Amino acid sequence: MVNDKKCDSTTGNILPVDLYMSRMINSSEQLTNLTYDFSLCKDYNLKIECPSWMNSGWDGACKTGAIKIEQNQDNTEVDLLNFTSVGKLTGSGTNNHILCYYFPKNSLNRYNGVDPTGGELVIELIEKSSKNRDQKTRLLLFIPVKREDTVDDKHKSNGWFKNLYPNLKLNQRTIQQHTSPNNISLNDIIPKSAFWVYNDIKFHGECGGGDKEYKNTHAIFFVDEPAIISTALNTMFVQISEPINPQNPSDALNHVDISNNKDPDWLDAWYPTTSQIDTGDMQSDNTDENTSERTSTIRDFTKNKVNRGGIFRNELGTTMGPGLHNQAGDPFSLTCEPIVDENDKPIEGKDRLEWVKGIYNSVPKGMAQMFWALVFIVVLTGILMALHIFIFKNIGLFITQNEIANRADK
Repeated sequence: MVNDKKCDSTTGNILPVDLYMSRMINSSEQLTNLTYDFSLCKDYNLKIECPSWMNSGWDGACKTGAIKIEQNQDNTEVDLLNFTSVGKLTGSGTNNHILCYYFPKNSLNRYNGVDPTGGELVIELIEKSSKNRDQKTRLLLFIPVKREDTVDDKHKSNGWFKNLYPNLKLNQRTIQQHTSPNNISLNDIIPKSAFWVYNDIKFHGECGGGDKEYKNTHAIFFVDEPAIISTALNTMFVQISEPINPQNPSDALNHVDISNNKDPDWLDAWYPTTSQIDTGDMQSDNTDENTSERTSTIRDFTKNKVNRGGIFRNELGTTMGPGLHNQAGDPFSLTCEPIVDENDKPIEGKDRLEWVKGIYNSVPKGMAQMFWALVFIVVLTGILMALHIFIFKNIGLFITQNEIANRADK
């Protein structure tokens, strides 16, 4: 039976995807620049819940696999969030709350043919505008997570996870988590590295004519550098959910794992698998060694390859960390007029002429010399052209007058 809700990777960019580096060759920095600076937050809502885009067309088929982490405050006016091709960004939750989803057991995507050992985190942002939701653009930030037995203090991401871990088991009801006095920021979880941008994502359940939640969705993948979490803490997140049946604590859904969802059509789209025959040596009752075939199920990404024409690398990425990073001497950096008081007097004690001189002096010496050389060449070319026209015009007139005089004498 054909799964009519499943998108075709040959006609669109879909998730999940295997980000094979050999297929990712394009580079584009001007159109994929991400500027960010998340503010501190101390109040969070946690629950077991899949992202809305993983349930499109399936009416809640995805029941487990992700931990929803919601910042319980509106930081729209203080967060610095901007993506070049979209503009200003904000959270996609109620009252502009920023939403994150942590897949602690099985990551949604695969990175260069390998599943991240500590799962995967996705941050969901949307275009900040007054448009209707179905006219806005959504941006998903995918961060692979790596488990380490011993985590150095320099890895702030482990502290971020540690502060978020609640004292109570999670289920599909919301639990409030207060991190105070240790306020934390999403800046701690964003890798400082290059990233890849996958444009115009198509979601299963929307390809067959289903209603789209947002007009467009783009994704950023931090392939080069994962977030770090301790092995013990990652295991705690995997086992954080309450069993569905309290009389059976060993219920499989006790683990936060995508593969524990039951709808076969949904699994075919979001967690595709294939059977693999393993050959191993097993002993029979008479202790003779016989070769036996065993069948195991593995994830299958053969039809979920990245579309090389739709993904682009930004080498600078987030290597400089949060903030604007406009530097003195950069003629393309943002500038503004000096701040003045009610009497139009500069607060810094500089008038506009001094401010302009300061901006001019900040231009690199080599660029200033190049500018003046260009001005000299333009002026010199103009003088030569004017001289050329004047001389040849007058010489032509002189020759013509002599010819007329000679004809008159004859």
